[in-house]
Amino acid sequence: MIFRGVCALVALAALTACSTAPPPDTAPTVPLPAPATQAPGQPSPAAPKIDREQARKLAEQAAPGFRVTAVDLDTDDGRRTWDVDLVNDRNERRDLDIDAETGQVLPDLDPD
Repeated sequence: MIFRGVCALVALAALTACSTAPPPDTAPTVPLPAPATQAPGQPSPAAPKIDREQARKLAEQAAPGFRVTAVDLDTDDGRRTWDVDLVNDRNERRDLDIDAETGQVLPDLDPD
């Protein structure tokens, strides 16, 4: 009986010693660097005049019967645009670009 108790303590000690992470209250905290989104020394771009929600509404107006599945801010040839992906009930897909400053729906110059 004593032998089993000693074996259990030895096994527990061995398992505890193999732990790879320190307990949460003693874990060192290291700040993560900020994500690099632009070159150092360059000012951050101003927020677009047309926000994500406005771009979504403009796309739905331009493509009746389609619903928006994704909206991403892109830069095409130096022009900031909202890239809007849409789909309808027949699983047909459309991709619209909306000028982020004017809200103009841009023609698709690069057909798929």
